[in-house]
Amino acid sequence: SVALMMLMMLSNNGVFGQTTIFSENVGTGMGTNGTAISTWESNNRFNNISFTYSGTGDVRNTNASSGYSGASGVWNILLNPSSGTETFIIDGIDASDFSGLTLNFGVKKGTSASNGSELIIEYSTTGVAGSYTTISWPALPTGTGTSIWTLRNSTSTIPSSVTTIRFISSVYSSGFNIDDVSLTGTASCTEPSTQATDITFNNV
Repeated sequence: SVALMMLMMLSNNGVFGQTTIFSENVGTGMGTNGTAISTWESNNRFNNISFTYSGTGDVRNTNASSGYSGASGVWNILLNPSSGTETFIIDGIDASDFSGLTLNFGVKKGTSASNGSELIIEYSTTGVAGSYTTISWPALPTGTGTSIWTLRNSTSTIPSSVTTIRFISSVYSSGFNIDDVSLTGTASCTEPSTQATDITFNNV
């Protein structure tokens, strides 16, 4: 049939929609405001138990995410260093079967003057201790009323070999809240090792 032929053509060309590889909303269960990321991780309160979460930020239920599609509310990560930097690290990602990766996340800045440049996002292909490459994302608007939750998507290339995502906040008034982190991509289509040679269609 025509529908079958179209499906075969799409499959042969690797054309598929975006798939969510992982998503993380920092959990929706019980907990204590201000809990360290390491404690949240050891108590298996993150969504992806097979991942390893670390960093020097903490988990909050104040300033719950809202105002964008998919905002989960409840818990989020606060990066608000009094000196140096604070981090939130997601490790254990496997995107090897995907291409065209995009990092999506909700972010709320602590002051209307910031355009988000104090929040650096990076990826590694060799784990937490490996080297990192900066991920580009659109600047936040500034001015009165802009210290609100906003959904942002990465704009630079993230390779399918990515293993780790790291958020880093430098010293800044009130810092940044992070929530609803996800990685999406297009599923790769692998050509079969054995090709069909004789195909018979009945009742076409």
